[in-house]
Amino acid sequence: MKNSFAHLFPRAILMFAASGIFAAAPCTLAQNQQAAESAKTETQHALYGTIRSIEGSTLNIETRDKKMVKVNTKAASESQRTGVLVVGRTILIHGSYDAKGILQACAIQRAKSSPTLWPEDK
Repeated sequence: MKNSFAHLFPRAILMFAASGIFAAAPCTLAQNQQAAESAKTETQHALYGTIRSIEGSTLNIETRDKKMVKVNTKAASESQRTGVLVVGRTILIHGSYDAKGILQACAIQRAKSSPTLWPEDK
């Protein structure tokens, strides 16, 4: 009898991948490929802000420099890459801007409450 578990590794890797342990970085590969096909010049952004209002799948956030930004959360919600969104909560949004200037979020996460602790927006 062999003391090898090599035959179990492929199954373990599939189980980890299915459970999300090997999750892709903020946006999935499929989302990035779709974005690249639709607009070659589209850039991924990381933006910190405070939720000021929620209207359906649209957030209005206030950035550290007091600018208001509209955020569409639909893709992030559908891919389960967002937490509970509450007015007043500080968040980090990963996504890209559409032609109308709305940030299309592919992932949203909580951020530290003090803007002085936030890294620079990208």
